[in-house]
Formats: sequence, structure tokens, C-alpha cells
Amino acid sequence: MGDLTAGDLRRFFCYDADSGSLTWRERPHPRSHVRPGDPAGCVNSDGYMQVKLRKKIYIVHRLVWFYVTGEWPSQQIDHLNGDRLDNRWSNLRDASPAVNSQNRKNAQRDRRFRLPICVFTNEKNLRTLRKPYQARVTINGRIHYGGFFSTPEEASCRVEAIRIKHSGYVPA
Repeated sequence: MGDLTAGDLRRFFCYDADSGSLTWRERPHPRSHVRPGDPAGCVNSDGYMQVKLRKKIYIVHRLVWFYVTGEWPSQQIDHLNGDRLDNRWSNLRDASPAVNSQNRKNAQRDRRFRLPICVFTNEKNLRTLRKPYQARVTINGRIHYGGFFSTPEEASCRVEAIRIKHSGYVPA
């Protein structure tokens, strides 16, 4: 990823693995407006932290991986809890696109009822069915149906079981 070395990264930044915060250790150039101790970066349009160093923009979770391991990630960095701003070391893993996509929030998810990822319902079913919550997971383009459940939590447990069985997904 360019000319940035792990030594350069550690020279410019401090990383706190428990909080996930990246702060400036020293100014990137003499006329910079940042001071040592200032939080590094800002949120980009995709909802990730980013930072500019040496006229190049870096995504913070990738910098964190490089900072801790000394190597750039070989694949994508997955935020285990789904929070794009949570860059604690315990929340990050190097994952394939297929595994990473299992953690992505489903755009079609029912936001009104704030259901867990891959748990669906139909508004009519909430009032008429005893088991209105469906577990439904897409893995590698194939839909896996997990059945219907009385509570969203039961359906979510089934979702995790399907993910483990079919994709090697390991829950956080």
C-alpha cells in the first residue's frame, strides 16, 4: 500500500487497542493544524474513519491492522460487531469478501422493528402468526432459509448456526 512503512505509521500515530482510537503522535508536516494527542481522521461518506498522511487517504481500520501486525491485510477488514467506527483490535479481523458480507447490515432489513441482521418479518404476520420471525441468510449468492420463530432472538440464533455451517463464519 504505497511507501508507508510500519515504522512511519508508529512514528506518526498512537493506537489504543482497547478503545480503538488512533491519535497523532507528531505533526505530519510543520504547517499542519493537528497537534500531538489530537484524534486522527474523520468519518468518510461510507461511514468509515479515514486519515490523510503524505497526500494519501488511508482507511483507519486498515492502518490499525498494519500498525498491530506490521503487514497490510491480505483481504478485507471485517468489523465483527458491524460498527464501522469501532476500530478496537478485538473487533477487527482479516476476512474474505464472502465472510465480511455476512456481517454487513442487510439493506432490506425491517428498520421499523429493529430486527437483528438476517431476521425478517411481515407486518401482517406480527399480529396473526405465532411464529412471525424468519431466519434467512444469503451466502455466496444462495439463500438459506432457517425457519420461523416466536422471537427475533430465536431467529437470530438460527442465523448464526446457518452461517457457521455454510461459510465458516465465527460470531463475535
